[in-house]
Amino acid sequence: MQYTNFRDEIQLSRLGMSTKQLPIKNNENGTAIDYTKFQSIIDYVVSHGVNYFENLYISQNNESELFLLKALSKYPRENYFLAEKYNTNPNYAEYFQNQLKRLNTDYIDFYIIDDIQDSTIEKIIDSRCIQYFEKQKTMGKIRYLGFSFRGSLKTLWRIQEIFEWDFVQMQLNHFEWNYCDADILYDALMIESTPIIIAESENRDSQEMRWLMDLPQVAVILSTVSDILQFEENANIFNDCSFISCG
Repeated sequence: MQYTNFRDEIQLSRLGMSTKQLPIKNNENGTAIDYTKFQSIIDYVVSHGVNYFENLYISQNNESELFLLKALSKYPRENYFLAEKYNTNPNYAEYFQNQLKRLNTDYIDFYIIDDIQDSTIEKIIDSRCIQYFEKQKTMGKIRYLGFSFRGSLKTLWRIQEIFEWDFVQMQLNHFEWNYCDADILYDALMIESTPIIIAESENRDSQEMRWLMDLPQVAVILSTVSDILQFEENANIFNDCSFISCG
């Protein structure tokens, strides 16, 4: 597994796991997460060096968070990093405190203010949620604070003026790079030495994965994992045990 020397503080696996898509099974109530299969996937992923896990509370009927915590409970807490998202709930203080309770933890490793784009930036700024989460970071309840972004360069500059962010999550692929402005956004983040976490994509092939790995500002590339075979191909790409410095 390749690792990122993240801000000269921690070693992050360059391949991360997202719970956006988990194995499911049919039952009398319809469908549910297949916990036995999910546990085997987690065990396999951890054994192959992955230590970054992103959860989205609203995915899988709000159950993915509980299942992820249960699956990871057999491993020492200091051996992995949890990422959670804030989804612009107006009651952000209550929302965050409930996240801590559900996670049964005093802190969240990577906290992501979700969905910052041209049409949402002013609403997010006006809500003062950024100041609240900045305070939570100062108090040690958030280790690294970042945001997910899909907008223009002007909006990226606007949000960067407000806070010294620890990382940015964004979608990055050949299409975005060649036909949109992803290359311009990447260059702007590189100038600021801001680590980038690449959002999950269902259509990412091995060639594109290797291309992303060659971008020095990319810290972690997220992958959805619903079966072990799906993960094996990605793991093989990242099995070169080397380190990069990011941030």
